[in-house]
Amino acid sequence: MWSISFADQTLTFFLSLLFGAVLCLLYDLFRLFRLSHKPSAPGIFLQDVLYFVLCGFLTYCFFIVRCSGEIRGYVLLGELLGFLACRCTLSAVLLWLARHIYRILRRIFRVLLRPLRAAGLFLRKKWTPVYAFLRKIPYFGVKTAKKLLKGSGHLVYNLSNGKNRRRRKVQAEADSPSD
Repeated sequence: MWSISFADQTLTFFLSLLFGAVLCLLYDLFRLFRLSHKPSAPGIFLQDVLYFVLCGFLTYCFFIVRCSGEIRGYVLLGELLGFLACRCTLSAVLLWLARHIYRILRRIFRVLLRPLRAAGLFLRKKWTPVYAFLRKIPYFGVKTAKKLLKGSGHLVYNLSNGKNRRRRKVQAEADSPSD
């Protein structure tokens, strides 16, 4: 039977503490993405599912490497304690710092992009009448094409039903020269 020494178990526990902190920092990357992109509720759900699948796979790999694939409770406890310790200390500081950096960068980009925004508004004002004219062109083409068609009274397929017979009779009387 294979046995693990106490020193090896202690090292594995400390490595699992460190691994839990790494998983917490990985979750912080997802939180930073949410800070900058504002995903919808289904998007957040999918990110969480992706995170848990990724953590499960990485924990499985950790068990394979450190414990020869055997699930040990102290490793799971070490991961949880490492995650919580990082979440309450380093993660809070990093997220606070990231929020402030994001706000500062957003303000800088707003100032730098202000001339481009003004140019865009100017071009939109100048483009609006041109766009309105260009939108009307297909309608003018349709009207012109309709004028080029034959009149409905001269079409052969309109002469077959009863209403058009009367119309044809009236047109024939109108077209015949009067004495």
